Amino acid sequence: MEEAKQETQVQESKAQSETTQEAKDKEIRADAQETKKLPETKILTLNLRRYILNASRFKRAKKAIKSLKQLVLRHSKAKEVKISARLNQYIWARGIKKPPAKVTVKIIKKEDTAYVDLAS
Repeated sequence: MEEAKQETQVQESKAQSETTQEAKDKEIRADAQETKKLPETKILTLNLRRYILNASRFKRAKKAIKSLKQLVLRHSKAKEVKISARLNQYIWARGIKKPPAKVTVKIIKKEDTAYVDLAS
């Protein structure tokens, strides 16, 4: 009878230790998921002038968009870049010949994608 009591006590202590360990594991997983959900945000001023002036006059706005994507890839370490319509309109506002030399952008990184918008 004493052996049976001892066995049940051992089993109960094992069950309690397992439940506490499981609870700790669940907390750790929940914390990790919360940190993954929060997107990284950066505000940068990108100088596009050096890239624009190397392009011919009728390709400057296109070159500005391409260079912007490359710079954002470099800064955010993302695999894909998506530019907002507002930022695209801002770059193309003065036409293909005269895009802005500097742009202040807000980069939001979610998983492997960086979303870029005007900072204002």
